[in-house]
Amino acid sequence: MFSTGISELDNIVGGFFEEDILLLTGPTGTGKTILSTIIAINNIKLGYNVLYILLEETKESYLKAVGFLDYPIEKHLDRSLLMIDYPPYEVSQFTDISNPLLDFIEQYDISMVVIDSAIPIVTLYETEAEKERMMLKFMENMRKWDTFGILISDLPRGMERFADVWIDISHSEIKGRKKKVLEVMKARGRDHSTYKHLLDIYEEGVIIKKL
Repeated sequence: MFSTGISELDNIVGGFFEEDILLLTGPTGTGKTILSTIIAINNIKLGYNVLYILLEETKESYLKAVGFLDYPIEKHLDRSLLMIDYPPYEVSQFTDISNPLLDFIEQYDISMVVIDSAIPIVTLYETEAEKERMMLKFMENMRKWDTFGILISDLPRGMERFADVWIDISHSEIKGRKKKVLEVMKARGRDHSTYKHLLDIYEEGVIIKKL
């Protein structure tokens, strides 16, 4: 089994497997990148190596966005946290080399890969059929990596059919305040929660509790 290091999350999903692909969806500002980063750091603390692939922003902007967390992220850079950022005009090259990434993953004994985000990959193609074929091929390549994978997107865009676990995060007004609400939409082969949960993000991590 794979642990996110967030017991509430593991419980509501019904547990994760080591080679699951987790699809995290939700609009901007719902905490997808933060949640993925916390899962990554929790696994680094357990001695695992993580590859974080940025397709929408630079390494510098990412580090600025997650800098408020009480986690020594920069301490692990280029050691147990390996980071690759692709500018928008090179995203097509990333889809071409997704299979050769297997050599990199094996060389550095990577146990977890985060792709933040899948939107530039999807928008390379015009028709829905082309997008679906590309995502099927891409996620088939991800499975060959034999790692735990997190794929971030604003919308499911058909990827939910190929993911093992799909978690959606949205904004909801509760008692006059905008709150983050997390829901497990799919968890293949396991008894997952069907309730909505509040997701609160702090410097020390996250708290997930039933709404």
